[in-house]
Amino acid sequence: MIADTQPQLAVATHFRTVPLSSPYSSPAISQVTADQQPHRDLATTWWPDASLLGVALIWGVNIPIMKIGLEHVDVYVFNAIRLIISSIVLAALALRERQQGIRPTASITRRRIIVYAMIVSATYQFLFLLGIARTTSGNTALIIATVPMWTALLARIFLSETLRRLAWTGLTIALAGTIIVALQNRNVSAGGEHLVGNLCVLGAALSWAAGTVYSRPMLHGISPMQLSASAAVIALPLHVLFAAGRYADAMPTLQSVNLWLIIVYSGVLSTGLALPMWNFGVRHAGAAHASAIQNLIPLIAIVAAWLSRGESVTTPQLIGGTLILSGLVIMRWSRQRAAAIALTTSERDTSMPVFDFRFTVDADVSDVSEFHFQPGILKTLTPPFLIMQVHRFEPLAEGSIAEFTMWMGPIPVRWKAVHSHVSPTSFTDTQVSGPMKSWVHTHTFREIAPNRTEVHEHIEFSHYSGWRGLWSRLLFPRPALVMLFTIRSWITRRHV
Repeated sequence: MIADTQPQLAVATHFRTVPLSSPYSSPAISQVTADQQPHRDLATTWWPDASLLGVALIWGVNIPIMKIGLEHVDVYVFNAIRLIISSIVLAALALRERQQGIRPTASITRRRIIVYAMIVSATYQFLFLLGIARTTSGNTALIIATVPMWTALLARIFLSETLRRLAWTGLTIALAGTIIVALQNRNVSAGGEHLVGNLCVLGAALSWAAGTVYSRPMLHGISPMQLSASAAVIALPLHVLFAAGRYADAMPTLQSVNLWLIIVYSGVLSTGLALPMWNFGVRHAGAAHASAIQNLIPLIAIVAAWLSRGESVTTPQLIGGTLILSGLVIMRWSRQRAAAIALTTSERDTSMPVFDFRFTVDADVSDVSEFHFQPGILKTLTPPFLIMQVHRFEPLAEGSIAEFTMWMGPIPVRWKAVHSHVSPTSFTDTQVSGPMKSWVHTHTFREIAPNRTEVHEHIEFSHYSGWRGLWSRLLFPRPALVMLFTIRSWITRRHV
């Protein structure tokens, strides 16, 4: 069995980003947070949801009819043939777009497209095929049910996409419903003989989540159709090779008209048109919200199996389906509320993501300031698990320079900063060269009571695009920044 499923996930943070325009957005795509898309037009409201609902419907129906097809033909041959069909369909539609003048922007390099293709169209499919051959369908369904959560987690770390508490509640309810439905499959097993298969399916889930998050920034510079077509064509030779040596044995069964109808449905819709529809939803709704709707897949599969195969529907499945629908309604409502709030506050958004951290010190503001102005402050505030190698540190003043290397384990991170707006109660250090595209860090000390000072760390930053940006996001995700400044607050309190 080959199931086409997707992932989801989300979290709350102090990051925010600003609108990015795209020649493919209509008319503008606001990349605020996953649940803060302004109501600018239908593309940011109902069309993404309708597109994702269509994907869930296509994939949900695909599962039971593929069970029928795979009873008669080798799984690798089936997959190769349907991907040939989908590649032809997507390539034809993408070519039509290009003839109409719709082309990728200069930021969309071939390398980025190849990486996406290897993640989603090659690695995901390959691991999933290996997994379903080595574990039970019940285990597969249960592991795939975690895909939305993996997506939300990766979107939080790498894209700063966040969900409000209400949206998290909806996501949790939908996930619970999905798990209830998945557990109704009687062949769920924890036996060690399924370990390899379970790990392969888990790898497939993580691959899809990674591909979804990786594609999100790309979709501001390339149409969903052209990205899907490129990925399908690039990965196609690998799937044809996977089935090598199996085609001859499959020829007798490929004489069946009903089998070809199944293959054509799966190729044209499931691995064909569903992919650009999915990418459209990811671009406009965000990775986390897009993946959440895929919790509908097992529910649709149940209904399709009832209609096509006469399989009975159990009470737990009805309960799980109700939870899935309720969770998705809550998430949709949360996104609408957040979008309305984003419209009223968008003018106050800065031009780059922001991180804020505050803590208090039981000391006079002058003592706190003096501590931060001392020559060895860089090494003093460095957490014990990091190695700080200072190359140059001029006395803190307007235009003074600091150059250093942070060793994160075996990885050196070279940094050069210049200081500005220096006063007894604040100063700013701006990265001149380093891993970030931009980094402006303002330190402010404010007396809030006698012998009690508040320290406010305010950082405005941005990442590079592509692999360079992936590197900086790995080094400085929000959890790492929170941990870093929490340790610095402990050090400050101990020394002042």
